Amino acid sequence: MDVQLGSPRSHDCSSLGICQMHVPGTIPESKCPHLVTAFARIDRPTGRLLLHIVSDTIAEAARQLHFPSAVFQVRDAFRLPGWVTEGLRLPPGDYRIACGRYPNLDDGTFTTLSFRLVQSATVSEPLLRLAA
Repeated sequence: MDVQLGSPRSHDCSSLGICQMHVPGTIPESKCPHLVTAFARIDRPTGRLLLHIVSDTIAEAARQLHFPSAVFQVRDAFRLPGWVTEGLRLPPGDYRIACGRYPNLDDGTFTTLSFRLVQSATVSEPLLRLAA
């Protein structure tokens, strides 16, 4: 997927966090200097969303702003699009990446972010009861 870094509350995705997630190739790279390519998966034992960003797709300006240390900051909660939750095989519901500071690990190939997901109270199944 393509991930636009920034705040979903800002019209131009400024600030810190995850602004948007898109099907690859649907946003021209020239329109967003903070656009990265990533793969997502659920860590089944913890229920955390792991976002593996291809390190080579992080522009230097984005790296300095969003990855200045081993912590990635999310200032505004981000609602996962339905196509992402379906692809992750999560039970139906509204899932968000909560505000907070999250660890990241750069192994040279991927910069991996580990997010705590919050599930809307309208869904009765607990978040950790994920589909196999």
